Amino acid sequence: MFTLQSIVIEGFRGFPKRLDFDLDVPVVLAAGPNGTGKTSLVCAIEWCLFGQDVETEAHTGIRERISWESRNRGAAQCFVEMELVGDGETLLVHRSASKSGKPEFWYRLGSNPPSHEGGKLTALLGGLEIRDFFTAIHLHEESLRGLLLAKPGERKQDFYRLLGLISLLNQTRAIADAKLDSLLEAVDDDFEKFELALEAKVQTRQADLQRAREECLKQGLAESDLSAQGLSKLWTTLVTAARRFCTTYSMKDCDLPDGLPEGDAVHIAKEQLHRLRSSCPVLQDRGEVLTRINTLNALRDSYQKADKELAEAKAQIKKLPPERRDLSKLAGHIDNLERDLEKKKRKRTEANAKAAVLSEALQYFETAGLRGKAKCPVCQKEIDSVEQIHKHYEEEIQKGIIAPLEEEIKQLQKQLREAKDAKATLEDLQADAARREKLLSGHKDKIASALGRVLAAKDDPVALLAGELGQLGQKKAELEKQVQKAEESLTKIDRQIENVAKALEVLRYRDEVAVLAKVSKSEVFKEVEGSRLEMEEFVRAVETLSRSLNRTLEEEADKRLGAVRDDIAKTFAALTGRSDFTHLAVSPDTRFAAQVQGSAGVADALAILNKADTNCAALSVFLALAAAPSTEHRLGFLILDDPNQGLDPTHTQRLAQVLSKICESRQLVLSTMDEGLCDQMQRTAPKKKVIYRFRDWNHRTGPKIEKVG
Repeated sequence: MFTLQSIVIEGFRGFPKRLDFDLDVPVVLAAGPNGTGKTSLVCAIEWCLFGQDVETEAHTGIRERISWESRNRGAAQCFVEMELVGDGETLLVHRSASKSGKPEFWYRLGSNPPSHEGGKLTALLGGLEIRDFFTAIHLHEESLRGLLLAKPGERKQDFYRLLGLISLLNQTRAIADAKLDSLLEAVDDDFEKFELALEAKVQTRQADLQRAREECLKQGLAESDLSAQGLSKLWTTLVTAARRFCTTYSMKDCDLPDGLPEGDAVHIAKEQLHRLRSSCPVLQDRGEVLTRINTLNALRDSYQKADKELAEAKAQIKKLPPERRDLSKLAGHIDNLERDLEKKKRKRTEANAKAAVLSEALQYFETAGLRGKAKCPVCQKEIDSVEQIHKHYEEEIQKGIIAPLEEEIKQLQKQLREAKDAKATLEDLQADAARREKLLSGHKDKIASALGRVLAAKDDPVALLAGELGQLGQKKAELEKQVQKAEESLTKIDRQIENVAKALEVLRYRDEVAVLAKVSKSEVFKEVEGSRLEMEEFVRAVETLSRSLNRTLEEEADKRLGAVRDDIAKTFAALTGRSDFTHLAVSPDTRFAAQVQGSAGVADALAILNKADTNCAALSVFLALAAAPSTEHRLGFLILDDPNQGLDPTHTQRLAQVLSKICESRQLVLSTMDEGLCDQMQRTAPKKKVIYRFRDWNHRTGPKIEKVG
């Protein structure tokens, strides 16, 4: 499989200037806002491989490619040069175009001379054509949703590409597109191609058979096990072990039949293993004990927290001065202050009234020109003259009577505010303590309910919980040995199921090799080979072959889907986290229409899922199939352009976890404007990674790019 090593880009779309990118790591992240050139990087990979065909909707199936231009209008030339490595050899691909010059394309494998034939590069890559690339390699938003939303015929072809059935699909399409009036001219070429395809298929299946056989022997199976009789013995051993387990743990009889069942025997056996595991009394008892331990621990922690918070609330009250801890005393003190304040205000009013009388009297004395002694109407002090009355009013009355009254009122108001604040503070603290005491009582009631007893006021809930937890701990320890024994038995059954699966795989490959070997010896084949002039007979043979290939295509699709069915379901469950529909399935029987299964039954995915979960369903199918080992093309990388569009942060986090597993088997090139997804990939992806951060794009120089890692 070829993986990306580096790419040099100049004058291509958003890159007017030359940029060099190192891609020789399992995970390449291109992060930045929209419009900064991230997509230009992934599109450069497509253009380098397939040229101007990437600029059309017809070849890519992407509507946004209408009126799409590759060359940057401000650049003198446009070129992309890409280096890939696979199977110990280096593949260098170059493509360029200028305003006036002729487009140039060439590739070089290892030390071989350069080749200018794009068809040979397609063959080198395992027959991968542009539409295959946009289905099986480059995850674009339109092609992603098309996996579920496309018309049945288009969806079927997309799934065949994803399943790595490119060569078979191409053969069936070629035969279907053949016209009878032109068939005679092309019969020799078509026949030669068919012979080569048949030979390649035979060699592929023989290699698959050898690989499967070696894996069986390595796993400990004997050669005698890899036969119909040996498979029957393996199945009998599995059934015996399952029935013994049921007897040992007094469970319902095993549902597995004595003989190997028709259909998916491995799936049937795994369902039985799941039932044994979920119904085993020992495992159930251990689960119940662990659940109760967790429940009681949570109740204890909640009670202790509430008890601590109540003590802290009471301590806050005790920190107050003694005179501020009694609400009734504070209320009486406030009443006294309010009465004193009212008295002072009345006295101030009286003094002000007398001062007003004096002011009028002074005006009268001055107007009348009176002389002699007089008494102050406010304090009754005898005064010798009007001038002395002025002085007396300012010094004695204003400063000696009114000003002190104002000061006393001010002090009383301050004391009143402080008293009211103290009362409010005490009320708040007491209310908080009461609330926390009620909360503590609620926790105590929950503990009583969990323990199944009434707690007296003097009972210590924590101590009672500790006693119960101690008993549960002893019970758990007693169960562990039984659980270990049960788990060992279940593990043994699981290994026996795997043995059956491996043996079945070998037998299936043998049958396929035998069937393929018979094709070249069939009467139809000999007639076509011996007399190609018999057009009608040849057409009938081609039709027979077409049906055979279509059946083979459907059977192979079903088999390869079966191999990744669990991966699709697990990926869907991991991405969506749904509890009602936990399983996603696609099948040739339903024309690859996605269905969801779960506690709510079985339903059409598009009728049930929201937009985010629909995207997750499509992602589950693409990622599981694109990363499957059965693919026929030779590109070992995947391109994902904003794969989390329409996903919320929770779905995005789950997607990052799934992608982190995918990078174990495929190189990932991920373009995203979501910093959250980029950060998640940094944290979770176990492989080496490099990040290119794009920003501040302008039409003269392109983006500013920071390389991290």
